[in-house]
Amino acid sequence: MKNWYLLQCQIQNFQKVVCTLDAFNIENYFPLETKISRRKDCNAQRITHKPLFPGYLFVRFDPEVTHTTKITDIPGASAFVKFGQMPRAVSEDIIQTLKCAPLLMVNSDDNSVSCRNLPTPIRDKVLFIYSIKNVIERQVALLHFLEKDSELNKFTRDGGKLFTAMTTHTPHLPLSA
Repeated sequence: MKNWYLLQCQIQNFQKVVCTLDAFNIENYFPLETKISRRKDCNAQRITHKPLFPGYLFVRFDPEVTHTTKITDIPGASAFVKFGQMPRAVSEDIIQTLKCAPLLMVNSDDNSVSCRNLPTPIRDKVLFIYSIKNVIERQVALLHFLEKDSELNKFTRDGGKLFTAMTTHTPHLPLSA
């Protein structure tokens, strides 16, 4: 079954890895940071796009069909991000939220089909990660989030159940004697 995985790449060979994956017909995705700056020489704007998580690439494949070494043997591809011994799948909800985050940042009321049913906790966390200015801090926040998501998925997959408790505030009533 096809799942998304996070691949670490050498920054200088990032585009080469993307092109090779495309040639292998392996779906890949990397969120972009868009920066709009005013040009100093004229009254125009410059729009630049760069990877939001430099050196990281989301790759969707079935490890039963395409072995992980076929991907890690690509020049510039380093290793899959692992939490434990095996590369952990990244949930489709996280990928969809990463794809919708730029739209949601521009219009938080976006109700397009692709952004409509995103889980609120995932959406809020991804938007927070997008808002981090420092690249290293943003990468650490992403990895921490994926690790927590991985632990949660393992817990529920192994039969664990999650419960939430909501407390209501009740004013203290005077005790009557």
